Amino acid sequence: MKKNKYFLFLIPLLVIALVFLLRFAYTSYKFLKQPVLPITHAVPANTVVVLRSGSIADFIAKSRASGLGEVLQASASGLSFNTLASMIDSLALHDVMLQDIFDNNEFILSVVPSSDGNPELLISVKIVGKSIRSLQRSIISALNDKNITNSKADNEFPDIFLLSNGKKSVWYYLHNGIFTLGFNPVLVSKSRQAINSAHPFTNQRNFAKLNAASGKKVDAVIFIRNDLLFDYSAQSSGKDEVEIGDFFNSWSALDMTIAKDRLLLSGFTMADNQNWMIGQNPVQPEVVKAFPADFAVAVSMSIENIDIFLQQRNVKDTLKLTYKSSTSHGSGSDIFRVNDHLKSWMGKNVSLLTDVRHGNRKDPLLLIESKNADSARMALEPFINFSAVPLPKMRTNGITDRLFGDIFSTRDSVFCMFSANHLVLSPSAELINLYSSRLTESGSTGKSQIPTELLNERSNLLIYFSASDIKNAVRSDNEKRWTRYLQACEHIILQYSGGDSMIYTQGSIVFNPLLTIAQADLALQKEETLAQQDPAAEKEKAEIAVEEEEKDEKVSVKFEMALKPVVLSGQKGGQKVIAIPDANSVTLFDDEGKKLWQFKCKGKPNGDIFEVIPASTGQRNYLIITDSHFHIVGTDGQEAKNSPYKLPGGNAGNASVFDYDRKRDYRLVYPGKDGKIYNITLAGRELPDWSRPELQLPIEQPLFFRTTGKDYLLFPYSDGKLRIADRRGKTRISIPDNFRKSLNAGVFENKTNSKGLFMTASKDGQLAYISANGVISYSSFENFGNDPWFVYTDFDGDNSMDFLFAGNGRVGIYSRMKKELAGYTKRNAEFGSPLIYNSASGVQWIAIREIGSGDIVLFKEKDKKPTVLKLKSQSDPVIFNPGGRKPEVMITIRNGKPVFTDIK
Repeated sequence: MKKNKYFLFLIPLLVIALVFLLRFAYTSYKFLKQPVLPITHAVPANTVVVLRSGSIADFIAKSRASGLGEVLQASASGLSFNTLASMIDSLALHDVMLQDIFDNNEFILSVVPSSDGNPELLISVKIVGKSIRSLQRSIISALNDKNITNSKADNEFPDIFLLSNGKKSVWYYLHNGIFTLGFNPVLVSKSRQAINSAHPFTNQRNFAKLNAASGKKVDAVIFIRNDLLFDYSAQSSGKDEVEIGDFFNSWSALDMTIAKDRLLLSGFTMADNQNWMIGQNPVQPEVVKAFPADFAVAVSMSIENIDIFLQQRNVKDTLKLTYKSSTSHGSGSDIFRVNDHLKSWMGKNVSLLTDVRHGNRKDPLLLIESKNADSARMALEPFINFSAVPLPKMRTNGITDRLFGDIFSTRDSVFCMFSANHLVLSPSAELINLYSSRLTESGSTGKSQIPTELLNERSNLLIYFSASDIKNAVRSDNEKRWTRYLQACEHIILQYSGGDSMIYTQGSIVFNPLLTIAQADLALQKEETLAQQDPAAEKEKAEIAVEEEEKDEKVSVKFEMALKPVVLSGQKGGQKVIAIPDANSVTLFDDEGKKLWQFKCKGKPNGDIFEVIPASTGQRNYLIITDSHFHIVGTDGQEAKNSPYKLPGGNAGNASVFDYDRKRDYRLVYPGKDGKIYNITLAGRELPDWSRPELQLPIEQPLFFRTTGKDYLLFPYSDGKLRIADRRGKTRISIPDNFRKSLNAGVFENKTNSKGLFMTASKDGQLAYISANGVISYSSFENFGNDPWFVYTDFDGDNSMDFLFAGNGRVGIYSRMKKELAGYTKRNAEFGSPLIYNSASGVQWIAIREIGSGDIVLFKEKDKKPTVLKLKSQSDPVIFNPGGRKPEVMITIRNGKPVFTDIK
């Protein structure tokens, strides 16, 4: 009877549990089956600019490493770039899932006008397989703020939430695989509404075409709604001067290549069927050489076929022009015949220049290229009053706009001048006289300031902005907010090449050489004039040493070796610092050589310093290894609690730190002084399942690979033997006993062919492939002697790996087809470890120290001959990017002191 009662009591519980499980399964099914929409579905209809990139973290890193970070910081409205980037850094540090999202997921940044016309930001990230609850838990945990509240924020869309700490608020949602956040609730709601729209942004015909044609493996792609951007940027200042909308009322999609001092743009612009460039072939824009220095805007048309151009504009051969008579105060008319009065003398270029420094800022300067000045004068003589003062004047107004478009219209009749190659027109005689004087000036003072090396050889339309002049010309507060980024720019150049409705577009934004991040911050906070620096200051730092060198110092036969500097991440986002180990301490310097702190070590440092971010703390630390202990030190130089930790067995060589599963659960692997290999945690505890492999001889630095679904630990011995084990220390691949690896060769995962899992160099300098079964196969190159250096890298940037060998007085870099890409020879020279450095702009440098002299041999991508830097270095070099427009810096050691050398 009791059993029946228990059974009857369990039935309701089982039913409730079953209902709960079914509900959970249904909810999970709905979540997993929810369609993942294109990320651009989250873009509101009135968006002005969309920036797309494959990774938030990668985009932030590249921006910080170039002048783009300064542009973004200077242009911030509301939340600054530095604040946003620091927030991303903090979240990624504290949570592995968020770090994975920021590192690997596509994102877009949308610039949308608010209700009062100010630019606002929306950030959207593609997220697959994550629930809103897991994201909320990770974000709130990572922010670690007791004052944070999280609540539903929108009645219409219950999946919009508000995250606030009482001072700052952010609204966000996750829907159909799109996570969007913003700082304006109305715009976040519009973004959420856009996802369910019957006509989402993604499907707009012009945008869809450009999106499909845009680059997929580029730094970023920027989509610009040209007419809206111009409207907001020049609501009251520029409309009377340049109506860009005459050319484009649609989108441009431009692939971005982020360089140190400029942003390179390449892509397409949509044009309607009436656009004059359709059917035109690109022309060489020679007219640029005739531009004077003092102008803010240049718009230059290069017309290859004037007949097609005029036909598209419906310009008849005969035009009736009216004018006011200066003698009778009446009016009259002239007949302008295009064939006789224009085509007979006109060249291919028509340009408009706007000068904001002289005369009436609304007065343009027009340049019409002439094939012959005398022919132009004779053809136009009936339409010119040569007795007008101070210059000859056209009797009628309206010729230029009727021929070439509204952009070339003038408010009044124009003065004119015939130069050797141009008809010059302007309502302002002052501008024409200024232009004439500039033409006759010697030197480069009055000449065009457009950097011609950035120009495409041929185009049909050139648009140029002198950024500082435009910024100074804007009037309203809204215009200033939309053009704030200009203070971080010097030149903006766009070129358009005709053909069909997708017009090839190329351009560049040259960053302001006088602006630094600090100044951008100051300008953002105080909204006042930028503090100007001496332009020469950037050039002065060719080499910064802690102490002055003696010019007559003799080069020793061989320098005493110093431990190699180590480049680390600093306390601030994007900051780089340099650690210099010595006999019993580690000293940290900033990127300009200023000493930050010095840490005294327990034991002798061996040069191994690693960055770790333990999952338990989410704080960046430095792991400093000595011969007896390891220290965990904060970026501020303070040692962590319970540190230092004694190394079991002591340390007999170089150590490695591995994060096997990328969960920040680190392992420290090193050779013990007792003849065993150790694998311990950052708490100093040995792993219970580690087999402690016996050391036959001292080993070089251990290596870890994960490939073909398996883990491999590689232990190179000091006699050239190689042991390959699993993560428990047991043999995974048996290597033949007679194989000897070069003592100076790295071991790499093979990405060239299927000859083996790994590749290295043999003791006699051959390329050696190691298969999963331990079979060794060889390929021969030149004679680099015994134990050469070997590096596997894509030197020339063609997405195919190349081979570097160094030894026997020779450095050679070869393609997979064994073609020599670059080389260097010095008789009897010995070389240090090659350094491979990939710059922010994608250029690769390889730096190798010649040990006898201390010279640094520096190879730059695709350059066959290296540069030799006479630095007398006692250590192998390191290279780092100090951020912003500052050039990359090489660090070497001389007399125990770091030497900082700019490289370009």
